[in-house]
Amino acid sequence: MFLGGYGFGKSHLLDRTQDLAMKRGFLVARTAFGSQDSSPDRPLSLYRSLMTELRFPAGPQGGLDRLLEEAGESPEVFLRWTGREAPNRPVTQSTGRRHVWLSTAILGRRLLADAGLCVAHERLLAWLGGQPQAIPSLQNSLRRAARSAGLVRRRGSVDPIEVRSMPRWRSVPQIPCYLLGGIGCLAKDLGYAGLVLLLDEGEHFQWLTSRNLAHAANLAAGLQAVALPARVSDDMPRGGRPAHQDVPYRYRAVQHVACFVALAPQSDPGPALAALAAVPRESTTVLPPLTARHLTTLANRVLDLAGMAGVNGAPTEACRMYLTRHIQAECRAGRPLPPRRVVRLAALLPDLLAAGPVPDDPIAAWMGR
Repeated sequence: MFLGGYGFGKSHLLDRTQDLAMKRGFLVARTAFGSQDSSPDRPLSLYRSLMTELRFPAGPQGGLDRLLEEAGESPEVFLRWTGREAPNRPVTQSTGRRHVWLSTAILGRRLLADAGLCVAHERLLAWLGGQPQAIPSLQNSLRRAARSAGLVRRRGSVDPIEVRSMPRWRSVPQIPCYLLGGIGCLAKDLGYAGLVLLLDEGEHFQWLTSRNLAHAANLAAGLQAVALPARVSDDMPRGGRPAHQDVPYRYRAVQHVACFVALAPQSDPGPALAALAAVPRESTTVLPPLTARHLTTLANRVLDLAGMAGVNGAPTEACRMYLTRHIQAECRAGRPLPPRRVVRLAALLPDLLAAGPVPDDPIAAWMGR
């Protein structure tokens, strides 16, 4: 976890983590807590947002479709996850890799692709990606594809393929956690290093109600369970119907999933931030405020880049003087500026000074306006 204030460089560290993970062969899924599409109190929405941004270390195409395609094309992986030697063969062996959703998706994609059912193929991907789907319609399409492949029993009935729903209720954080663990294991079986999850807090928690914060806390604890097996406890909530309550938080003991969260501390953290902040100390990197010397160096470098780019405006030395004075005054007052604001001030100040009469403290006057 990267813990630091606004503009301290948390998102930059996530960028560097993403680059390093891709170079080391990990699949990467990244999102920022924000609207209802990725709100931390809506587990399936957050999972859907992550899967939309699923990236592979090489190749132009990513996403769940590529993952399922590679699993279907590998005889060893296909047998391990479905228990079948081929899509048109019945189950021949029990498999320790059986996954409630991924095993169905791997088999279903092969069947639908072979049968040329493109629309059903898209519905299958949407279903696995957490989007609402008509389960009976998808089951009928899979039944048609299975019959086309000759996957029938002796009496003529089609070998059943289970398509289990993914409820959008906020009380089922175990389902997206179980899915993410399965995707990490499948990626490892396909020769990748695993799955890396990158979550940017984006100061969204402060807008949640107390009830939503409680749901977000459950998901935060679940994300820890995905990446840290020691964080799983028997009292973790598992809501939904009985079929959903049987789904564990972890798919396997070793899941090959790493999760990085960028978090801004707050005076009143609430249960969700408290759950995230409960990450072991050895797994937390605290970003301290930069000193006046660091901030002044940053401002001068921005001014140097502006000068190299030929940006018109006030003389650089005047900008340096005003920026240094303002940075030192704020630090002496116990209000060190976020690096992002220093960059913005250094980029805008030449134009501001060139626009008209210059007061004694142009930065304070401009910020006051």
